[in-house]
Amino acid sequence: EIAQRQAEIARQEALAHPLVAGRLLTADARKTLMIVRLSGGELTIDNLQPVVGAIREVLDEANQTGTLRARMTGLPSIRVDVFTVIQRDYRLLLWLGAALAFSMALLIFRQLSAALIVFLASMMGVFWIVGVMGLVGEKITVITTVLPTLVAVIGLTDAIHLMFEYRHQRNLGFLPRESAGNTIRYLGVACGLTSLTTAIGFSSLAASNLEIIQRFGLACAVGAFMVFASVITLVPLLCGTGFVRTRKRSLSYQAGSIWTKISQPLIDFVLRWRWLVTGVAIVLTICLSAVAMKVRPDSHLSENMPPDSEAALVLHDVDQHFGGILTVSVVVQWPARLDWNASEVREALDGVHVLLAETPGLHHPTSIRDFLALVPGWAEQKEPIPAHQLALIPAGIRQSLIRPDLKRLLVTARLQDHGIARQKQMLKGLQQRLQSLNAQPRLRGFELLLTGSSVVAAENISQMLVDLGQSLGLATIVIFVVLVIAYRSLRLGLICLLPNLLPLLITAAVIVFSGQSLRVATVLVFTVCLGVAVDDTIHFVSRFRRELEVDEDIEAALKRTFTAVGAALMTSTLILLVGFSSSLVSELPHIRIFVGLSCVAIFSALLGDLLILPAMLACFYRTGTNSSATMCRSRRKRW
Repeated sequence: EIAQRQAEIARQEALAHPLVAGRLLTADARKTLMIVRLSGGELTIDNLQPVVGAIREVLDEANQTGTLRARMTGLPSIRVDVFTVIQRDYRLLLWLGAALAFSMALLIFRQLSAALIVFLASMMGVFWIVGVMGLVGEKITVITTVLPTLVAVIGLTDAIHLMFEYRHQRNLGFLPRESAGNTIRYLGVACGLTSLTTAIGFSSLAASNLEIIQRFGLACAVGAFMVFASVITLVPLLCGTGFVRTRKRSLSYQAGSIWTKISQPLIDFVLRWRWLVTGVAIVLTICLSAVAMKVRPDSHLSENMPPDSEAALVLHDVDQHFGGILTVSVVVQWPARLDWNASEVREALDGVHVLLAETPGLHHPTSIRDFLALVPGWAEQKEPIPAHQLALIPAGIRQSLIRPDLKRLLVTARLQDHGIARQKQMLKGLQQRLQSLNAQPRLRGFELLLTGSSVVAAENISQMLVDLGQSLGLATIVIFVVLVIAYRSLRLGLICLLPNLLPLLITAAVIVFSGQSLRVATVLVFTVCLGVAVDDTIHFVSRFRRELEVDEDIEAALKRTFTAVGAALMTSTLILLVGFSSSLVSELPHIRIFVGLSCVAIFSALLGDLLILPAMLACFYRTGTNSSATMCRSRRKRW
């Protein structure tokens, strides 16, 4: 009974303590928070892993031997947990996606050799860029985890088109080496152009203000050229050996029975109702543009963690009971003429405390004032604080809160993980109120600087989203210019614009209607969408120009192109969708979001190139003395 009474007294004293209640102890006194600050060198993953691992060993031992349960969270442990999951998923999903993609290629091609060549050529480029990243010491981050997927998408699309063209040449009666040569002749420029436009799109990320985005963009651009070199070399080379055996079959049969049955009625419908399809596409683009304007950037700390992980669960507890793990800090810098115990410094400190306490979303502002308040008579004291009172505070705590030698002190408040959109709005209002406080006559010469983990994170992520969005817009413009120059036709460039823009808008609409926000993962989806859509468009238009030189009949050329290229587009889309679906098993929410939206983007790109592009070519494309057919015949003579 005595022990119980003593425990109850201690409980009541702790809950009444201004530095404990709500900050370090919950209202029911069942949960307490221990804050550990890491010091030393640069807090990289290599440095954090052994420290976090050592702390976990201590916690595991305590959990086994005692009645208390200790759990860990915080930015260091979260970074280590996320890195561990990324490292595991990076290898698992790469191999699982490759296995599923190969299985789908085998099912569609119905031939081991053809599927093996397509798979090997595209994956070889992936292995090359991953190896180069390892050689130059490029780290695996939340962003670079999608790099192998992006490179595989580029390579797989071109490899499938090359394989379909090779089999077509063999069905025309050419020998393996002749067929391989014709494949490079007809599709080499198209594949090179797809790689060039993709590399341009990724290279635009180099204009970002953040190094992580710059390095990612350059790595993707290098990967695009590497996978092009791999595909354009291995596919014709292996096919030229006769490794892929074919039988005399019509081109439509190559696409599989399903495509054979639906291709002709589908292209007939598109051509018959070309103006209706084009009009619907234009109206849909306008409507979806209005919806896409509602996309808002946001990001949460928890979205990068496995939802059932210890760090995520404890993070939720800290947000609920202790005001949050993120921090907002105000650095108070006073003039050199004043000492730390001057009344002006105390007035500035009190004013900052009031502002932080009155700001919605901020909790438990803490500074040296809270420790001095424990000194009897401090609250009523009007004169400067005696120096010996400051010496009563332990040196470690004192130096983290006030540095009289540097003429500065720190006031820190906690913030829950509500997302950067809400944080930015709150921080903007707080910054304005700090400026008003700083403008008071007695505080002239003071500086009130807003900082903290949430401030830095919100600024960095916002900048990252802005950079990605701007680079996507720049990439769209540059790719349009490249297509106009490559095809020597402004009309053709404008025709290609809508089928490539509509999949981006469809993806943005799905983000809005699904309640998602514009995160780093979702912005990268637009890059995938643009890359796939442009690649498909280039292959379709290149084949259309080639078919047009036969008789200069636009409708007939479109039908032949639709039958030949449509099969390759359907095949690449199915393989990509199956390969992407493997990543849905990832523990990381942002990976699953990226994959789900990528599937939407890839399918939307297919619809744009099989429905809208043929309709617009039939409506607006014109032949003439400067037409593509004339230029194609000229190039054929040179060949």
